[in-house]
Amino acid sequence: MMKKKVCATATKDDLLELGTAMKADLLELGTAMKADLSNFSEEVKSEFKSVRAEMSTKADLSNFREEVKSEFKSVRAEMASGHGRLALQIERQQNDARASEGRLMHKMSALNSQVVDRLEFFTGRMETIWRESRTLPHVIDEQGKKLGDHEVRIKSLEGRTL
Repeated sequence: MMKKKVCATATKDDLLELGTAMKADLLELGTAMKADLSNFSEEVKSEFKSVRAEMSTKADLSNFREEVKSEFKSVRAEMASGHGRLALQIERQQNDARASEGRLMHKMSALNSQVVDRLEFFTGRMETIWRESRTLPHVIDEQGKKLGDHEVRIKSLEGRTL
């Protein structure tokens, strides 16, 4: 019988651990992004203060305001793009996890079937051995009695012919 090479497969606990780790990573990313935005906000406030000190006319302030607005729009667009890529990555990871779970369930079902088949074979063999162990002593006793009777008959026949 040829043995199949068994590769380590991911268990359901492994998949749950992966999902938990991904959630922790996402929470860490969100926290880091919030901290970055907070730092950015502080930097912008300080820039505004320094610009107000430098600029004296309303036209200068208006132009600066428009520049900041356009910069914010580009930052928001970049962040939205990052969120979209992150969402796609999360979706791919979830699909991979589902596919792994499906493969794992299929393998577990096949192994379960093999174990059940072997247990049924073993149970049948044990029942046969049990029946034989119950009937074999009786058969041997009967054969012993017949053999004893046969020897008596042979001696009796040999005694008549002499």
